[in-house]
This record gives sequence, structure tokens and C-alpha cells, in this order.
Amino acid sequence: MLNKENIHLIIRKSFPYLFEKYGFKEFYYNREYGRYGEGFVLGLHSDKCRLLFVKEPELKHLSIWVGMVSSPFENPDASGIEGWFNILAIYHFCNGKPVVTRDEYHSVDPGAWVQLIGNRLEMGIEKIFDLFRNKDTIESWILSFRDFVRENYENRSIA
Repeated sequence: MLNKENIHLIIRKSFPYLFEKYGFKEFYYNREYGRYGEGFVLGLHSDKCRLLFVKEPELKHLSIWVGMVSSPFENPDASGIEGWFNILAIYHFCNGKPVVTRDEYHSVDPGAWVQLIGNRLEMGIEKIFDLFRNKDTIESWILSFRDFVRENYENRSIA
């Protein structure tokens, strides 16, 4: 089960390559996020980018966001160049195919879902890191990405 007490272990087990190969470190943890403090946010930092794992109390699955090394952990809702981007949409944008199918998204247990995402992101993670090198890099693709999201995800779940 995915909860505030085991999130650190689940992230390390599901995304070992982030720590072993890319040098990510846990940098931020808010265990009282969202309405009534029932959710949590775990932020990872490296010299490549930042990752944010967010559990909203009302949502089944953990959401995973990617941002520049300057993106603010304290504001997971930040958008724009220094904001946060859904990593599943970014992966789809980079690789031309979604990380998970809609059926997988809706049928998989939340803990198993994190493991599934960790396994599938590993092969395309370096392309994602390249997109977040600096502001100029993001400016080169952000408009195309916004169009991509409108065409593929508007009024639908991200998976």
C-alpha cells in the first residue's frame, strides 16, 4: 500500500536508477500536503532536473512531475518554464507512445503502479533529462508540448 510512511522505500525500489546512475537525492518532503494534510510530496534533486512525487488525497495514484533544477518544490502547482510538467505526458511527447494504457492506469494497484512506471520510464529517462537542461531548451519545445497535451489529454486522465 502506498502511504506517507513507505513512500521513500517505494520510490527507491521503483526508481533505483535515479539514485544509482543519475545521482538523485531526496531533497524535499512534505507529509501534510493537500486538503486536511492527507497527501504528501516527495522531491528529488540532481544536477539534471528535479522530480516531484505527489499524492493527492482524492486521487488513486501518485503523480510524477519533472522540472528544472530551479523549479520550486514548495509549489507543486507552479507552471510555465520553471514549473512542473507531468512526466507521463513528457514521456509520451518524447517517445510517441504513452507509458501506460488507460486500462493499466485504472486497473493497477497504486503501489504496483509506481513500480510499473519506474520500470517503463527507465528506457526513456535521458531524453526527458535533456529537455530540462535550461530555460532555452524548454522554450524550444514548450509550445509544441502544450499543443500535444491539448490534442492528446484535454478532458482525459493523463494515462
